[in-house]
Amino acid sequence: MNRFDWLRSKCIDEESLRIVDDIEKYKRLIEEKCILIKSNKILCLNLKNGLKIHLREDGASSAIDMFLEIVKDHHYNEFEEFQGKDDKIVMDVGANEGYYTLKMKANNPDLRIIAIEPNLQAFGMMKRNLKANKIHNVELVQKAVMQ
Repeated sequence: MNRFDWLRSKCIDEESLRIVDDIEKYKRLIEEKCILIKSNKILCLNLKNGLKIHLREDGASSAIDMFLEIVKDHHYNEFEEFQGKDDKIVMDVGANEGYYTLKMKANNPDLRIIAIEPNLQAFGMMKRNLKANKIHNVELVQKAVMQ
């Protein structure tokens, strides 16, 4: 089963299935023909586990790659310390659109998270994702972390 088939199996409605089909096409256009989609449209995937994933249509293929790395492939859970199960507070530096924050809150709903993301578009999408999934106790910081 490829990654998009796996994602389709997690969708709860026809609109979400259509969106996954479109994202798969966008990914092929980018990889095979270097064609980028230009759009301000916001897409929303409704998943069987109750998650609502918002993403920008113009960045959908890279956002889905990131989401799949976190949720399907568990790349961030390879180490016990990245699961957040016993933690009280976690800083998600470079939080992007909030997928890791969503995963951490699923692992530990009482966890306090400070999610830091400097990119205005990604920050806005993170806020949308957290609100749509009724995620609380997350401090959002739109700043860059510098040394």
